[in-house]
Amino acid sequence: MIQLSILFFVLFAANAEASTWKLSSGSLEYTLKHMLHTVSGKSTEVKGIGKCDPKCSFLVAAPVKSFGSDNSNRDSNMQVYTKAAANPMVELRTNIDPSAGTKNAEIEIKLAGKSHSYNVPISFTPESGGFLVHAIVPMNLSDFDIERPALLGVACENAVPVTADLHIQSK
Repeated sequence: MIQLSILFFVLFAANAEASTWKLSSGSLEYTLKHMLHTVSGKSTEVKGIGKCDPKCSFLVAAPVKSFGSDNSNRDSNMQVYTKAAANPMVELRTNIDPSAGTKNAEIEIKLAGKSHSYNVPISFTPESGGFLVHAIVPMNLSDFDIERPALLGVACENAVPVTADLHIQSK
């Protein structure tokens, strides 16, 4: 349920000399808290592309069903809560100034058939031929009209932060 959010989450950085960027590897991970325990779900099936012409736009996406929490029952329930059958992908879109360092950017996340924007700090660490991109999106289930799952009659917290760690390369 929260796993979709994760996806969401996250972006690319490019330098002015490269016009196209591709996500070479990465992960999106959500954290859901309940009074009895904390759950994390992670996807490494993240795809993404960026284009600078002259401004840079980036799209990152992951299948909702690719988020795993090491509990198949919980994962299938998450797919129901996030309406994954009708909305199988989590998408993240942003425009950002391509340069090393940390900067704020608006990220639009599409999850469960709804969209919501967040202004978050994103760090770009140069690495061979590209960047390591890191961001934490302070997502809330209510931003996507997702019902908060309950355990023993007690709903989980609304806040479900999503951490994105992505490696992008010049294409």
